[in-house]
Amino acid sequence: MNRKESIYQTGLRLFSAQGYEATTTLQIAKTVGVTEPAVFYHFKNKNAFFFTILEKASEFYFRRIDDSRLSAPTAFESLARLLNIHFSVVAENPEYMRILLRECPLRLDNPEGTCTKIYRQARFKLKKALTDILIRGTTSGEFVPVDIDATANMLLAMLNGIMHQQLASWDNLGGVESATIEFCRKAITRL
Repeated sequence: MNRKESIYQTGLRLFSAQGYEATTTLQIAKTVGVTEPAVFYHFKNKNAFFFTILEKASEFYFRRIDDSRLSAPTAFESLARLLNIHFSVVAENPEYMRILLRECPLRLDNPEGTCTKIYRQARFKLKKALTDILIRGTTSGEFVPVDIDATANMLLAMLNGIMHQQLASWDNLGGVESATIEFCRKAITRL
């Protein structure tokens, strides 16, 4: 691993574990075994470093959402894939997701900020994916008629909650993924 990557991975780990405010560039430098100016050589300042991490975290998340849109034989299978991704994405990269779900909400007061842009883009992508799946399912008769917009918003809230629960590790979530998928199957498909 080269020096820049080592600095990046250390910053990612520390920002994720301690949060933005509690992490210093000096701490990152000491952990890597370099001087603080070496951190600034690769990243202009702490804020720029953090935003580099945010951008990579959002790219990871958005790529997973886009991958879920591969055509599945049925609308419900498409929905199940999207649900699966929201269970697996936290397990695959908890540090990225911890930063997106814990650190970004603290920065949503800036309408032009990186976090606000990421959240808008995530909401747009998820809402579009869910809306497309719901329209496909209701049009084909696979799903019962539902209020598309309200149902998409409810599913968005559910996905957000699922991801937060995983990060918090409040409960053993074993079985929750299959229960969520089965709940959705019973709620919107024609049985």
